[in-house]
Amino acid sequence: MRAQTFAPNWGDRLQKAGLWSLMLGLVAVTLTFYTGTQDQFELPKQLMLRAVTSLTLGLSVAWLLAAKDARWRRTALDLPVLAWSLWLLVCTVHSVSPAVSWRGEYENFAGSLTQLNYSLLFFLTVQLAARRDAARQVAVAMLAAATGAALYAVAQSLQRDLVGWSAASVVSDRFFGPLGNPNFLAGLMAMAIALKLALGLAEQRQAVPRDREAPWRWILLAGWVLAYLAMGRGSLLNPSLVRQGADPVSAVVLLLWLAVLVAAPLLRRQGRPRLAHALAQGADLLLYLQALANTGTRGGFLGLMAGLTALVLGWMALRPATQVPLRRRLVQVIAGLAALGLVLALVIAALGPSFRSRVLQSLRHPHHALERSRLQIWGPALEIWRAHPLAGTGVDTFKTVFPAYASARFNHYDGDNVSSRMAHCEPLQVLATQGLVGLALWLWLCGALALGAWRAVRQASDEATRWLWLGLGAFATAYLAQNLVSFGVAAISVPFWVAVGLLAAANAPPPEALDPSLSVATPSPQGKASPPTPGQGRLGLGGALLIGALLIGGGLWLDGQTLRADLDFAFANQAVQSLGFIENDDLDTCRGAANWALNELQNAALNPPLAEEAGLWRQALATWERQLAATPARAPELLPLYRRADGALLMILAASSAEAATDLCPDEVKYRLYVGLAYEELYRRTPTDRRRLWFAAAEQAYQKAEALNPHNAYYSGNLGRIYGMAFDAGDPSYYPKAMAAYQRAIDCAPSTKLFYENALLLQAHAADLDGAQHILDRVRGADQYLAPPVEIAAASTFLQWSASKTPVWTPQRRSLALQKAAAWSVLAQSDAPDNPAIALATAQIQWAAGRRDQARRCLQAALRVSPGFPAALAWAQQAGLHP
Repeated sequence: MRAQTFAPNWGDRLQKAGLWSLMLGLVAVTLTFYTGTQDQFELPKQLMLRAVTSLTLGLSVAWLLAAKDARWRRTALDLPVLAWSLWLLVCTVHSVSPAVSWRGEYENFAGSLTQLNYSLLFFLTVQLAARRDAARQVAVAMLAAATGAALYAVAQSLQRDLVGWSAASVVSDRFFGPLGNPNFLAGLMAMAIALKLALGLAEQRQAVPRDREAPWRWILLAGWVLAYLAMGRGSLLNPSLVRQGADPVSAVVLLLWLAVLVAAPLLRRQGRPRLAHALAQGADLLLYLQALANTGTRGGFLGLMAGLTALVLGWMALRPATQVPLRRRLVQVIAGLAALGLVLALVIAALGPSFRSRVLQSLRHPHHALERSRLQIWGPALEIWRAHPLAGTGVDTFKTVFPAYASARFNHYDGDNVSSRMAHCEPLQVLATQGLVGLALWLWLCGALALGAWRAVRQASDEATRWLWLGLGAFATAYLAQNLVSFGVAAISVPFWVAVGLLAAANAPPPEALDPSLSVATPSPQGKASPPTPGQGRLGLGGALLIGALLIGGGLWLDGQTLRADLDFAFANQAVQSLGFIENDDLDTCRGAANWALNELQNAALNPPLAEEAGLWRQALATWERQLAATPARAPELLPLYRRADGALLMILAASSAEAATDLCPDEVKYRLYVGLAYEELYRRTPTDRRRLWFAAAEQAYQKAEALNPHNAYYSGNLGRIYGMAFDAGDPSYYPKAMAAYQRAIDCAPSTKLFYENALLLQAHAADLDGAQHILDRVRGADQYLAPPVEIAAASTFLQWSASKTPVWTPQRRSLALQKAAAWSVLAQSDAPDNPAIALATAQIQWAAGRRDQARRCLQAALRVSPGFPAALAWAQQAGLHP
């Protein structure tokens, strides 16, 4: 009797708890970031996403098992989402790197683990938000997340950021809010504007408009203030504080928003609810638009236009049909087009000068804009698909395989030795990584979504419900449109998939055991669910709660493992990056750093070799301390030893932390890379008799990384680098190993200059002229744009090494090297006749080879291309040439 009495009530409570977990998760995922992890934005959002999903899943399963009236709800989108999810698994198994496809490329985290999480959120949304009032609550939570992100972005534009980011990570006129990238913030704002307009218009038509977002605004504002106070940056909340570079328009928008926040409840008390609602919605829209303007992104503008277009077309299609004369219809069309143009002009004007300049530049030179931003990525994406037509290369492997198909022109615009994270176009991303089958499933899903949204709008029982579905459809449209030139991350993909679930649930018939009034298509007159029918669930309450708790606890435990691993990785990464600063430390700083490291090592869980290494350095430091105390004048002599000890102790800590990260997440390739880096740096600093130990440890770590992701050129390049170090140290057996590793790297990235230059440097040490010629022939065949700088690098490197005293550089090889270097430089200039830097380098090489007349002609060519070229004039004066 007790189970029958309480199980239905608890089931209803569990359903409501699951719904609130989903809504709070939407806000938390968008606003979460953490500076303690190595990736400060996307990884914390992914961890929050998995935590929220675990909580929502546990509560939902407990509800479905505890309540007799609970039934699994089916929708027309179930099959497309299931097919998409199954294909993700197939592509993961079939991937060029299953480990990367499962977890996702580090910083993207868009592997199958994340994509399947999105699918699970879709199904949970369908079950939990089946009623219209629940769907509206979830939509309001989406807007609350956007409001929080917009507040942070506007604060950034006022130079009042909660976090003191490094100057290198902040663009002065493009702000990213809590999303980490202006493109993603712009996408979220575009989505939110479309949904806000729809919900605002629907509520404004009611007799007494309700401001459902008012509590969220106050909660967000209070949380914002508390965050500043908790981080010791409360002074930034002082409105009288003048910050250099603050945007005055953003200041006006924020002040208006705060004023309306206070004025709206006062107006409601005075009997003016319609005015209060209009002001609140307008203030939010201004805030979103200003945040979008501060990003200066064209993709966000595209999403905004697509979302607004979807709203307008939906509204026009659903107007009552009337007989209108042709002349009047033409007048309406012309007036509509003029109004649309005016709105477009006003939006562009509102988005600010930074955005306008980018758009005008794109309109004046569209090919140049695409060439610099997208064509150098989209072309290789199609080549990747042609090489892997059916199943692609594997989920989220684009960054891995892109260098094999990219040209050096991409590096010219985006920097040397980098790879594109994504295709920056969702259809091309899917096509390249999941093949033609994946694209077909993605298009099926989008088509089913569009059809379902249209049916939901057409079949809505009242105007408010119609605007709700229309707004969610525009929300999803804006997301898909901005993804045509960008890509999705958790902060915008989570609300998109939740919106898909809400639209799917709108068309789903109610389960047989449920009263039809629970359906979103036919809500009860009061807009609330009928009370649950008493009865026993599938399991007793205790069993349902136990299963739910196990799901929640298991998910949170796995989440905690990932967080611990990344904190260890972040420490290892920072330790490796800080090595360069040690060389500038004075003796007192070095001694303090050594004491800190020794204290940390006492609490560190070191493996036996690292513990032994730490003990040796502890003994050495104790000896130096005694010598320094006895003879202070020896300080200059001991300083290099202290610096070396500091670096070694830091790398012991780094290696231990990186090893701990790989133990927690053995399939995260990036962690293994830093295990190798730590051991490699320890190899550089340890005494000679222990170097072989750390060399073997670094080699093993790099080999494991290469095995996990054999198509990543940089992992092969790491092996080439340490084999080259062993060869430089006097072991000739490592030369063929190094060259083989560099050859693998070049095979994976034939247009990446770094691997050619490293291989040529090693070949110059070995006086391998034939091998160098092979490398240059390879680069000329791979990329004509890259060949000239590599040829110049080869000529300069071999000239320098030919003057060395090493035995391999015989007089015969030295003479041949001069001839080769001169020939390579001339070839480079002929390949790049309009490059003054190449012409100058050729002149310098010809001069070093003793070809003075040729050097003068090359210098003249450099000055002809660039008259007054400072570097050329300075070198001519130094060499005594008069061009």
